[in-house]
Amino acid sequence: MDSISKKIEAKNDYKKAEELEKKSQFFVASFYYKNSLKIYRDLGDSEKQKICKKKLIEMNKLAVNEFSEFKFEQKIPKETLEKEMEELRELMEGDLSEILDKIGRCTSFTPKIKDIEKTANDTTPVSVFIATTITLDDKGNIIDGSHDGIYAWKMKIYEISQGLINGLYLKTLIDGLISSEKLNPKDLIIQFKNKNLISKGDLEIIGNGIEAYFKKNYVSALHILIPKLESLFLNLSEKLGVDIISLNSGKEISTKTRTLSEFHLDSPAFKKVWGDDLCEQLNFVLFRPLGYKLRHKIAHGEISIEECNRFNANLILFFYVTLLFRIKKR
Repeated sequence: MDSISKKIEAKNDYKKAEELEKKSQFFVASFYYKNSLKIYRDLGDSEKQKICKKKLIEMNKLAVNEFSEFKFEQKIPKETLEKEMEELRELMEGDLSEILDKIGRCTSFTPKIKDIEKTANDTTPVSVFIATTITLDDKGNIIDGSHDGIYAWKMKIYEISQGLINGLYLKTLIDGLISSEKLNPKDLIIQFKNKNLISKGDLEIIGNGIEAYFKKNYVSALHILIPKLESLFLNLSEKLGVDIISLNSGKEISTKTRTLSEFHLDSPAFKKVWGDDLCEQLNFVLFRPLGYKLRHKIAHGEISIEECNRFNANLILFFYVTLLFRIKKR
């Protein structure tokens, strides 16, 4: 198709979208605005792209009421719950050093990706195969990966599993340790220091984040602890043999430490060291567009005050303990 034909098609799609918008058929209108946007992108027409992007986001926001929403109810068998509670009680036995060591080696707080995939395959709604699926963020933007209904469903199952683990088991454990006076900021920082895996400067910064956590200042806690978590993960990975140095592009040879990303956590190198399940959990919490993507949101100033909560702070604190106390020094 030549450029003239493409321009005509884009113009007709845009006109059709406007007609549907006037009839309040916002969802269908969004598809025509999207088609028009694709064509103008191919043509390199930046002005038309700007207009279409604005209209697409506007339609997405208006079309929210037209989307079906799945509601979930998860029942936990009494026997399973009793078993999990007994495991939590066992984790709380001993001094703080012993407790942290047990938490670091415990895999119960990390969703099992194989189980998630099986559950997703066994429960995939028929609508995933016969309807177009998209997921929107709170600004009306279409989230990357949400067009793949099967993948989006798997991420939804993962979110449910992570929510259950965090909201019930992890919260119960941390609440129990704090109320029994076994967990406090001073002793936790000492335990981190005793691992000899964090530099003095980084430990001071991380200590400020931990202090903020115990003061329930989750805004400060997350903004301090998440960037340092990325640094800690890379440093520990290097100690375990992962190459974290990348070459800069250009004629001259220069190097830099890699910036952790979704791509790296999906790589065999990191999975070999940390395992599939922990890498996926870190990915879901820090980077996945259909996950919490806390690292991305904090790095780009997109995190909301509602997301700066204890639920997310508990997860980040758990990651510190898992990384520091699971690693075995060589």
